[in-house]
Amino acid sequence: MSEKIDWIELIAAQLHQGWMDFKVQLEGHDKASQHPHFVPWDELYKVENPTEAMNQDRFQAALILRAFAKGNLSQEELPTLIHNSCMLWIKLAGDAPQPYHVPYHEAGQRSIDEREKQAECVWPILQQIDAIDEIQQLDWIP
Repeated sequence: MSEKIDWIELIAAQLHQGWMDFKVQLEGHDKASQHPHFVPWDELYKVENPTEAMNQDRFQAALILRAFAKGNLSQEELPTLIHNSCMLWIKLAGDAPQPYHVPYHEAGQRSIDEREKQAECVWPILQQIDAIDEIQQLDWIP
């Protein structure tokens, strides 16, 4: 029997990687930085309090995986779902609203570029899912 794949963890890692790549491209990279945006997913456990960043990525990954499992997700729609799932996380977390906390269709170019970069990292993972029944255990996600 083959080992079960943790698709949520794989997608979360790619969401994080896309975000990190975007931030590094935009702002450069301070190798000494311990901010979660500049630390690779597999090294996040080394930084202080990585839980929120990792849980946000996992939350978004679960919503992406659920939409994919239902057949409701195309490559073109992925950046929108990434953005809107991020905005939902922020709202559920009770964070103070920021000017960029808007629906995807109202987002600025920087937000669009960021989500497209994340989608470029996530889509190949989704394409590796051979059997939708592998992810049917996500029926609990509304």
